[in-house]
Formats: sequence, structure tokens, C-alpha cells
Amino acid sequence: MAISYRTPLVFVLAALVALFVSTWDHAANAQTGLGTTSQAPAKKLQVPDPLTREAVRDLISELDDKQVRKLLIERLSAQADARAKAKATEDNRSVLQVLDGYRTALGTSLWQTVTRLQNIPANFGKAFETFAERRGDRSYGSLLLALAAAILGGLAALWLCRRSTHGPEQRILAARPPNLWRKLTLIIARLAIHVSHILAFVLVSYAITIVLTQHGSPDRFTLFLIIQTIAWIWFATSLARFVMAPTQANLRLCPLDDSTAHLLTSRVTLVAAIAGIGFGFMGWLFEMGTTFGDTRFGFWVNLLIHGVILLTIWQSRHGVVAMLTADQPSEQVAERTFSLSRHWPEIAMALVVAHWFIVEIIVATGNATPGILPVMMITLATLIALPFFDHAIRALVCNLAPVNDDATLPLQAAHRETQHGLTRCGRVLLGLAGILGILRLWGVDPHALAEQGVGARFASGSIDILLIALVCYAIWEFVTIVSERQLAIERAVMGIDEVEGDEMAVCEGGKVETRLATFVPLVRLAARIFIVALGALAIIYQLGIYISPLLAVAVFIGLAVCFVAQTLVKDII
Repeated sequence: MAISYRTPLVFVLAALVALFVSTWDHAANAQTGLGTTSQAPAKKLQVPDPLTREAVRDLISELDDKQVRKLLIERLSAQADARAKAKATEDNRSVLQVLDGYRTALGTSLWQTVTRLQNIPANFGKAFETFAERRGDRSYGSLLLALAAAILGGLAALWLCRRSTHGPEQRILAARPPNLWRKLTLIIARLAIHVSHILAFVLVSYAITIVLTQHGSPDRFTLFLIIQTIAWIWFATSLARFVMAPTQANLRLCPLDDSTAHLLTSRVTLVAAIAGIGFGFMGWLFEMGTTFGDTRFGFWVNLLIHGVILLTIWQSRHGVVAMLTADQPSEQVAERTFSLSRHWPEIAMALVVAHWFIVEIIVATGNATPGILPVMMITLATLIALPFFDHAIRALVCNLAPVNDDATLPLQAAHRETQHGLTRCGRVLLGLAGILGILRLWGVDPHALAEQGVGARFASGSIDILLIALVCYAIWEFVTIVSERQLAIERAVMGIDEVEGDEMAVCEGGKVETRLATFVPLVRLAARIFIVALGALAIIYQLGIYISPLLAVAVFIGLAVCFVAQTLVKDII
């Protein structure tokens, strides 16, 4: 059979068609991801971080339609889940509902405290039984012997330390410091001596306890707790003596009378003893397996502490008010229908009661943490010490800007006005720092609080608004101080020797007013208006309000006033 020349050509065409079909099928499988022989693993989609516009474009350029849809579904689902979770945890109650919930929780907690009062003896008995079981067959005589050895060893170290510091301490007690800085130096040195005594007692007592007891034993824990309580009461008393010096009036930092200083020092020791022994015993009960809910023993300790503090504030009210009004003329204090100085005892008692309620509400709502005790004590100590902080500011200002007794009476009045202005600035700064510090201490974030209440824009600008207000207040006080000093200098030049109320005694040849004395109050008023307006505009801008129309209106009003008041300004100048 003869083979035609067309036969090879047919085979070649068939081979080309088969090769073309195979190549087409392989390309299609590779594009759709359906290949069976050499399929590559799918690449995991990852969103770039940070997610910029360029990164988004690069990511989209590398993905096909299915991958883009998958990524979009994942992102939208995550956002929907986050919104649902936030809505589930959102508190939609009104203020009245929140207060009613607090009232209910507090009432339930108080009722449970009263009903569980009968459980205290039984739980105390269980705690002592647990203590005896953990001690094993060791006798209580060994515990008492270790306690006596630790206390006696600490007292021996204290005696040696006192002997070595007796001379310097006697020189400090006999000193008559001429100014505040010298007095402060001597008192700090005396406090350091007392702290060294406490450290010597504690270190030696700890060392003896470690030697005579076993590691991790209940005896060592109990002795450590007793030593810590003694050291805490001792340290609190030393701090009270540091400020009030009941037996050394020459070293007293605050102008208290002797009886008030003795009363406050003894009450500080009493409150420290109640807190140290009460809460220390609570720690021992907790170590022995008794929880707070079993007895509510801490409630009674807290109530007793606040009760003693309220009684102390009431008994020392006259001495504290005298300290707060020491640098104010009696007629100025009597003219005021209401002043913080005169009514501070009532304000302090209200703050102490509010502190007790807040602590009990936190406990009743189950938000109490193991660290609430030091936070509570620091806050309470800060509230009680506010009058002493205020006196410290005034004493610091009086020493930084003293009144010259040789100057004329108007200049002395100007110096006193300068002191009052600086004192007000110090009070504002100290009050702001105290409020922010207490909020941080209790775990309250002002930004988060503002964001939950009035919006994110105000939350982000709340600190800026506060700083603007402080700067405006500082400039206001600066303008007041400068103007008062200038007026006092002008009065001295005019020959005014004394000022009594609204009447001025003028020397021969002196004039009641000059051009500068007339012009300065007007400039001060204009400066104060400018400060208030500028501060208000800055705060409004921080709130997110567009202020350009307000600025334009203010400019036109200012120009109109200037044109209308030309004659008046000429007459004044």
C-alpha cells in the first residue's frame, strides 16, 4: 500500500491541534485554580499594617475579584461583631436609674452586714482553729517567746540608735529658727532621725523573727504582721509630730494652738492604730481562710475610722479655722457671709461622709479590688490634710514674696495683694493636681469619662480646655498684681500714708488722683475683658465650633466702640 504525501501532513496537523488543546486547558486550570497536578497552596490574605492608601492600592492590584469579596466580607463581619459586642456592654440606664441601682446595692450590703454580725465570733473561732492546725504540735510558748525576743531586740536597737542621735536631736529641739527655710530644715532632720529609729526597730525585729521561726510558717506571718502594725502606727505619729510639733511650738509648721496640736496628734495616732490593727487583723483572717463576705468585719473598721475623724474635725474646728484665717483681717473675715475658711469644718465633714459612702458603694457593687485599702487611706489622708496644704502654700508665698515692713502703707498693701494673688494661683494648681491625682488613683480616666459622656471631640480637647482656663486665670492674676502694685506706688508718690476702708488720708500737697491712677483701673478692666473673651474663643474652638464669624463680629464691634469713644479716651488721657 502506497502512502501519500498527505498522510504526514495530517499527522502533523493532528499533533498541533492536540498540543494547542492541552496548552489551553492547562492555562485555564491555572487561572481558575482547578488544576489537579500542580496546584499551589492558596495565599493567605493579610491586611497591611499600617493601612495607608498606597498599601490599599497595592493590595487590590494583587487580588482577583473573589479574593477582594472575601476580604471585604471578613472586614465587615469583624466590624459588625465589634459593634454588637460594644452595644451588649453599653449601659443605657439613665442617671436616676444608676443612682437607684447604687441605692439598692448599698441597702442590700448594709442589711447583709447587720445580719452577718452574728457570724463574727464563729468565724474568728474557725480562724484560730486553722492557725492551731497549721502550727502543728508547736506550743504557743515558742510563739510568745519569739514575739518577746523580736520586740525586745527591736527596742534594744532603738535604744542604741537614740543614744547615737540624742545630741543632734537636742540641738534641734533647742534651736530657734529665724525663718521658714531654717525651720523646715530642722524639722526634716528631726523626722529623718525618727525614721531611722523606726527602721532600726523593724530591721532587728525582722531579723530575730527570721531566725526563730520557719519559712512559710503561720508564726512568721503573724509576727511580721505585728511588727508592721507597730511600725505603721509609729510612722503615722512621727508624721503628725513633723507637722504639728505638739510639745515644741518653735518647730511647729502650722499656726495651731497647743491644745489643738495635742488633740490632732493624738487622734492621728488613734486612727492609725484602728486602721493598722483592724485591717491587719483582716489580713490575718484572710490568710487563715476567712473572707470579707463571711463577717463584713472591714465595714465596722471603716465605720469606726470615719467616725473618729468626724469627731476630731468637730472638736478641733475652732483651732483649724483660726489657722486658716491667721493672715486675714478679722473685719474681712466677719464681712463674708460664706467663706471656705470659716466653714471648712462643715465642708470637711461632708467630704469624709461622702468618702465613706463612695467606698461602701464600691464594695456593695462588687467593684472592690485588693488595692482599694491603700487608695482609700491615701484619699482620706488627702482630704483631712487640705487645710495644712493651704497653709503650706501661704507660708511658701509669704517667704518667696515677703512684705517689706519699712515700706509705706500703700506699698505694704500692694505686697499683701501680690501674696493673695500668688496664693490663689497656688490653690488652683494644687487643687487641680489633687483632683487629677485622686482620679488616677481610683482608676478614673478623664478622657474616657468625657468620651462616654459628651463626645470624643470634647474628650480629646478636655485637657487643652483645662490648660487654657489655667493660663487665662494666671494672666488675670498677673494683671491684677501688676495693676495693684502700680496703684500703690502711685499712692505713695501722691503722699497717701494710710488707707481705711474707702477714705484716704492725704498728706499736705498731695492729690487724691493722678492721670495714671485714673488710667490704670481702666486698662486693667480692658485687659480682663480681653482675657475672658480670648479664653472663651479658644475654649469654643476646642469644642469644635467654627469661630471665624465670631472673630469678625468682635472686630467690627471693637472698631465701632473705638470710633464712638474717641472723645472719652481723649478726656481720660
